[in-house]
Amino acid sequence: GPSGAKNAVLALLAGTLACREPVTLYSVPLLQDVLSMFDVLRSVGAVVHVGAAGPGTVVVDAGSLSNTSPDPVAVQALRASFFAAGPILARMGEVHMPLPGGCDIGARPVDLHLHGFEALGAKVEVTSDGVVHAMATGPGGRLKGAGRIHLRFPSVGA
Repeated sequence: GPSGAKNAVLALLAGTLACREPVTLYSVPLLQDVLSMFDVLRSVGAVVHVGAAGPGTVVVDAGSLSNTSPDPVAVQALRASFFAAGPILARMGEVHMPLPGGCDIGARPVDLHLHGFEALGAKVEVTSDGVVHAMATGPGGRLKGAGRIHLRFPSVGA
């Protein structure tokens, strides 16, 4: 079948970090951005198997994440790497991640993510050198439901 849309694949790959069971994706285009996302996933302990379930497949096993700080080199190589921050925060109770390359605080995608983390009960700080530190403050170091979240403007990536 046709290759999946790159942006959808990047978001889905990041989302696999929220899953304790292996996830199989189909029709994955092996573009540079996708390979960079594999590096981000692997840097926090996920196992990525390309072609394991047939041509064009990727199986991600994020059952035992080992790290709350994705590799900064992998993160800087890919703006969409910030999609991984939410799943890492949800699974591990904290995340420490550089802002994506060229993405200042207040820029749309990151700003919306950070507001979302806060709405879910995380304490969020951004250091002067551009690293986001978020920590869940709910019971047991977990995030909590937010009820309604109002997005101030439309966003494909939020």
